[in-house]
Amino acid sequence: MKKNTEWVQEISGKLIEKLLAKELGIEVENLKLLKYSCELITRENGECYYLNFDLDVYPEIVKNIKGISELGSLDIEESVIDVDKKFNVFLNTLLNTELYSKFLSEIKLLRESIEYLNENNIVIEFIKFQLYSSMVTFMESYLKDTLMNIVLFNESINTKFIETFKVFESKRIEYNQLIKEYNRKNIIIEEYLDKIIYHNIPIVKNIYKDALEINFPEISEVIYIIKRRHDIVHRNGNTKKGKIEISDNDILKDIEVIHKFIESIELELREKLPGYNGEVINDYPKS
Repeated sequence: MKKNTEWVQEISGKLIEKLLAKELGIEVENLKLLKYSCELITRENGECYYLNFDLDVYPEIVKNIKGISELGSLDIEESVIDVDKKFNVFLNTLLNTELYSKFLSEIKLLRESIEYLNENNIVIEFIKFQLYSSMVTFMESYLKDTLMNIVLFNESINTKFIETFKVFESKRIEYNQLIKEYNRKNIIIEEYLDKIIYHNIPIVKNIYKDALEINFPEISEVIYIIKRRHDIVHRNGNTKKGKIEISDNDILKDIEVIHKFIESIELELREKLPGYNGEVINDYPKS
């Protein structure tokens, strides 16, 4: 298992890649293919990063880099990719935030459970089915709690949510009740959010996009996992093709898919929502 400092270093590296790729005008996956050196130097206008790309490695990508010289070099302002300065609060709070930390703890427990079964040669279908089902439950919990906390306690997002999803549209409100109903808006929003089926990923994806401007990563693998879990929970693992067989490696592989999916969402939340720290606020305003 990775220590907290290793998680911070790993995510810090991903943030640097993402910021650098954006500055260069290329995709992160293309940046990973390139060979280049990066050195912090001092120019007349201050410190900057001097990047020098190998022109013989994927030249078709290199030529599309914004501002690159004929020799394959360019300067990047220090502030653009200096994670320690730009995301200091993020790095200091990442593993202490309640929602994401709770999710990581649950995923860690699943992995340790599989390791225990392996070490003790325990092969019980029921236990494996329960572990597989749990990973989707943990994902749903994170998606719901995160959305609810942000929408209810960020005033601008709160207002945008009401307007975008027409929360009051189905209610017939008398004029003299208008203020009273508006003051109860968080109760109404909470009821709305509580009715969402959070393993319906296409719908949740659209809500996160419209309400928070957060883009989900590729969802096909997650949807496949949810379908398998549906057969396990509602059909005892039976399908038209026969009984589902799930190995320990299957569970570990799919746990990693869910983990990376939530990690990507968490990273984008922290990049796009200033001040977001994932804190759980259970005392929802009951105006």
